This record gives sequence, structure tokens and C-alpha cells, in this order.
Amino acid sequence: MASDVVRVELPGTVTPVPFEELRSLLKDMEDSRYPAKIVLYCDECGRTVSVEIVVTDAVSSPQRLAMGRAWLRTRNWQADESGDFCPAHKEES
Repeated sequence: MASDVVRVELPGTVTPVPFEELRSLLKDMEDSRYPAKIVLYCDECGRTVSVEIVVTDAVSSPQRLAMGRAWLRTRNWQADESGDFCPAHKEES
């Protein structure tokens, strides 16, 4: 299963990385950015999803989690301080 490769600008702008840009990024050994795979799961049913987010070593684990959660919200998940819940298990407002 292929995952999306995205760029996330917090608090929540998520944009796909075009293939040509990704290829250029991976070929440039001087570029400090790279895709990092983040796997998230529904706290209720355990459904897992993954995304690759363009990061640098300066992006901490909590920041990467926040980026992954921003991406989840674009997929109709509830992802906030209460947890991560797929569309079938999120609280209806």
C-alpha cells in the first residue's frame, strides 16, 4: 500500500509533494529534507494509516506526530488532544 508524500506547515496546511519535486529532493545530497514515514492508528478500532511527511532532522517526534495528525484531519479523522479516531469512531459534533 503506497502512502501519500506530503508537506505539512503547522497548524495544518497539508499539500502533496509532486513526484518531480520528490525525485529532485531525493537526488540532492545537499538538501537536508527527506520523507519520514509516520504510522497512525485509530484509538478505538486500531485501523492504521501511514503517510510520508517531508522533514529535516530538526523536526522533533512530537512535531512529526502533530504533522501526521494534521494529515489525518484532511482524511476526515478526529485527531486532537482526545486521541486519534477514524471516521467510523470519531465523535459527531
